[in-house]
Amino acid sequence: MSSALKQWVLRRGGLLLATTMLIGFSQSSGVASASLSPDAVIAKELKAQLSVKVLPKNLEPGLYVTNQNIYAVGGAAYATVACSPYGSPSEAYHPVPCWFGDKSATRTIALFGDSMALNWIPALDVVGKHLHWKVAMYSFSGCVPADVSSGAPGGAFNATQIAACGAWHSTLPKAIRAIGAQVVIGANATPTLFSGDTAFLAGLKRVYDRMDSSTYHPTKLIMGFTPHLHWNVPACLATHRTSIDFCTMHYSLSDTYGYGPSVRRDDRMKAEVGATVIPTARWFCYHGACPVVLTNKLVFVDGDHTTIKFSLHLEPAFEEALRPYLAT
Repeated sequence: MSSALKQWVLRRGGLLLATTMLIGFSQSSGVASASLSPDAVIAKELKAQLSVKVLPKNLEPGLYVTNQNIYAVGGAAYATVACSPYGSPSEAYHPVPCWFGDKSATRTIALFGDSMALNWIPALDVVGKHLHWKVAMYSFSGCVPADVSSGAPGGAFNATQIAACGAWHSTLPKAIRAIGAQVVIGANATPTLFSGDTAFLAGLKRVYDRMDSSTYHPTKLIMGFTPHLHWNVPACLATHRTSIDFCTMHYSLSDTYGYGPSVRRDDRMKAEVGATVIPTARWFCYHGACPVVLTNKLVFVDGDHTTIKFSLHLEPAFEEALRPYLAT
C-alpha cells in the first residue's frame, strides 16, 4: 500500500476500511492487486445505505443538536461576520475572504458562491491543509454566483440585500483577481430554471470572465449541483426512525422537474461557462436514490445544506477530484 493510500485509509476509518480496500490482496505476492478509489468507497456506502431502515444510534450530528442549532453543525459555522455579506450587505462592495487550508502556503484556492459554498468549505479546508494550499472563501448566502437577479424586495432578500448581491457579482471577480488565486471554485444553490437556464449560464460566464485579465487566467471549476429536497431532513428522520428510507430522495435524468434537470445542466457548464464541473451527484446518490444518512453521518441540516460531518466524510473523494487541478 502506498504512503498516500495509507494516509487516506487512516483518515477514512482505519483498519475496517483497509480490510475492505484490500479485497484484491494476493496471498502469493503479498501485494494488494486491487483497491477501491474514494469514489468507489462512497458508492459502496451509498448502495449499502439504501437498505438500512433504522436510524443509527450514533448518528453524527444527532437530530436534537441539528434541530436546536442548525448553524453550528453545518457549513455556516465557517462563515464569520467579516466575510458574510448576507448579514452585512456593505461587505459586498469590498469583498474579503475567510481564510482556511494551509494559511502559510504560497498557492491559493478561491471558493465562492451562495450558501452552497458552505457545504464544501469543511472538506476544502482539509484538502488545503493536506496539499498545502491556502483557501479563500467568499460566500453570500442567497446570492447566486451567476450575474442574474436575486429577486424582488419582500422575498428572501430585502432591497438592500438585492442591491448588494448585484454589486457582489462585479466586485467579487476583482477581489479574487487581487489575491491572485490560481484556482477558482464556484458553488450555487439555483435549481434548473428550464428556459431560464440559458440566462443563468450566461450570467455565470460573465462572473467568471470578469476574473480574467491580460496577465491573470485562473483555473476555473464549479461544483455540481447539490440535491435539493423539498422536506426538512432532521424532521423527516425524527418521525421515521425505523423507516428512514422514507426520507430518501429519488430522481431521474429524464424528470421534468427536480434534481435530474439540474444534473443535466451541469453537463453544459464547460461549453457555456468555460468552467470545469466537479460532478457531485455520485457523492450523494446511487442510481437515482439519495439517502439522507450515510453510514452514521447525517447528510443535511435542512433540505440542501450539508452537515460538517458529511462534508468531512466526502473529503477524500473531494481531494482526489481536485488533485489534477492543483498540480500547478
